[in-house]
Amino acid sequence: MSVAAGGTGEPRPQFQLAIGFGADPVRIDELTRVVFQEVDSLQRAGPTEEEIQKVREMELRSRETDLRSNHFWVLQLMSYDRSGWDMRGILDFPTWVQALRPELVRSAASRYLDPSNYIQVSLLPEPLPSGVVKR
Repeated sequence: MSVAAGGTGEPRPQFQLAIGFGADPVRIDELTRVVFQEVDSLQRAGPTEEEIQKVREMELRSRETDLRSNHFWVLQLMSYDRSGWDMRGILDFPTWVQALRPELVRSAASRYLDPSNYIQVSLLPEPLPSGVVKR
């Protein structure tokens, strides 16, 4: 399973959250229901403090690696310059991560994960032509 989020401020502020998984086509509906149940749970109860702590640790480890990459720095500098943000904010990431709280995630999920804006896409294998045997 993969979860990816992103956003942009141009031409207007917007964000996207993509949840993807591979599965036996017979189980697509079942697993899709589970995903939506998890989103609903985030909106109602939010994550646990233990889950948030795991996320904090993963994000901080990932940032340690990123800080050694020229590619990371180029993208950060471009983004901060384009947005008119203070470049010193690039190094504030640990403070932001430590400020993450379960209630903040629950509140954001309730506010931004609106079921009327969901798009579900399922890529299914093409049926084999008659007479062809799958090996």
